Amino acid sequence: MECEPNSKLDFINFCHSRYQHNPYQLDIIREFKNDYKQSSAIWWYTRECFISSMLNKAFRIHDIDILIKMNFFIQNLHQEIKRLHSKLNKQNHLTVYRGQGITEEEFQKILDNSNGFISFNNFLITTTDKNVSLVYACSARDNHGLVGIIFQINIDQSQAIFTPLDKIDYYSESTKEILFTINTIFRIHNIHQIENGLWEIQLTLTADSNSPGICILVIIACSCSISFLPSNSFCISLLIFFN
Repeated sequence: MECEPNSKLDFINFCHSRYQHNPYQLDIIREFKNDYKQSSAIWWYTRECFISSMLNKAFRIHDIDILIKMNFFIQNLHQEIKRLHSKLNKQNHLTVYRGQGITEEEFQKILDNSNGFISFNNFLITTTDKNVSLVYACSARDNHGLVGIIFQINIDQSQAIFTPLDKIDYYSESTKEILFTINTIFRIHNIHQIENGLWEIQLTLTADSNSPGICILVIIACSCSISFLPSNSFCISLLIFFN
């Protein structure tokens, strides 16, 4: 989907209307209007403000209207991740982790789809520090009705589109975080229980995402919402297309 020439201004006007009674967010919107450029997309995405909250909610509830309004930003963020990834040394494999909670019903869907495909339906932030992911998974497990999950993701760096957040994101201390572009697809491998209510799921990047007939388990990381989609409808479901 091509971005309209005035898409940024249209989005800013929309945000002014939505946050007209929120002086704090209005100040940030003015800053965004004056300072935003494609090269700062990651910085803005990792900042705690209307950008990330609005975008993640739109992914979570499939708000097509908001996704279209933010398409210029989604495109910029994707392209910036691609640009930075092109500069990386891609000779080595990489293991990263993500800790979160999902419902028992959603966990059963993953069990039923073992050796199938999974995609996180947002720009996925992971960490190279397993202990950090363990904290998130254990915290989620303490919520009634949720299963704590640690995703261990094994990556061939030449295939995945990602970038380290060291010296890029809003919080300079986030040196161990890795940001993946949206709709990166993985294969589900080993699933094993660590302890009561806490599981580890091993994923590997797949190069088979364009194969016909593949059903993909889509998990929206910020909401624990899981569904199945055939691969040929995957991007269409979001009305977002990347070059």
